[in-house]
Amino acid sequence: KLQFLYLIGRTMLRRAAAQLGPLKTHVAESYTHPLKVAAAKPVYQREHCPGGSFDGLGELMAQTDQAYLEENPLVIPHWYEPVGIVNHPTLRVADDGSTVYEDRPRSYDMQRRQIDLYFEEGAVGRALAEPAKPPVVIDAGANIGLFAREVIARRSAAAPGAAPAEVWCIEPIPATQVALRLNLEAYLPPQRPKVLPFALGRSHGFETYHVKRGSSPTATSRPEDCVSQAAAIAALADAGVAAEGLAASFRSQRADPVECEVRPLSAVIAAHGMPYISLLKVDVEGAELDALLGIDDAHWPLIDAVVVEVHNQDGTRLAAVERLLAQHGLNHQKARQPAAHTELMLLWAARTPW
Repeated sequence: KLQFLYLIGRTMLRRAAAQLGPLKTHVAESYTHPLKVAAAKPVYQREHCPGGSFDGLGELMAQTDQAYLEENPLVIPHWYEPVGIVNHPTLRVADDGSTVYEDRPRSYDMQRRQIDLYFEEGAVGRALAEPAKPPVVIDAGANIGLFAREVIARRSAAAPGAAPAEVWCIEPIPATQVALRLNLEAYLPPQRPKVLPFALGRSHGFETYHVKRGSSPTATSRPEDCVSQAAAIAALADAGVAAEGLAASFRSQRADPVECEVRPLSAVIAAHGMPYISLLKVDVEGAELDALLGIDDAHWPLIDAVVVEVHNQDGTRLAAVERLLAQHGLNHQKARQPAAHTELMLLWAARTPW
């Protein structure tokens, strides 16, 4: 714990020394650990973008992202208002014997089974197996990085000696990013995934996310129509966690509002010059359609395969996502319900059969 606090403090001092001037400093209050983190706010935040417009700021975004990616992996995300709440990550042993940091209790249990399900369809494995073409993978809704770690492991197994996968982890919740970065620290560049600290949507702007204090995997900007609570309970039950009384406890947990930046995926593709996308994974707790609608027509041909968690609470969203993907050439599709008693669906789509 002392080493973790030392590294955080050292990073804060370096950032303060480098970014004094046009940037303002904010303080994030912790509710689970007495840790206060100073954080700077970049020049393209809300007050510099009247009406939420970011037109003409693509180059600035790319430069700021690059500087962010080159910093110490333990740096606390800093372009939020409020910055958000920082938890003290806890270390546990994963099923395969490795260690994993959790930002909330049971984060690993809630995600492990679904991560395995993502890879049960051949479209995902095929995207990672081409030895001559290093896969580019976008992990939207990366949470603590379990999917990214699995991508790295499966790429190494499927194509020994080949170039590693290039993984981009998109995660908007500041507290979750701390555990995410710790979980990716063991990988050396170029294998180490890159973390982008914002959410995906139709256009640039800001949205308020509601983060359950006991369940970061269910953080959502769509609490009114999201079925994440039921899904989380089902996932915990399937993972062997005692389910008795869990539903009432989960519903009673306080949800803290955290304002996060939102960008369209096309802006990310353009800013970072991605030549192609072997696999796009979308798990964004009810905002999946908005995330996909943030892809311009010019960028759809770059995407070879998609796996998306769909919150089909009204019975129409799955069909809407299927139509959108088919419209852009991802015609080979398969949908499956990952857990009983929920309206969640996993949807795989690719340009060629698998």
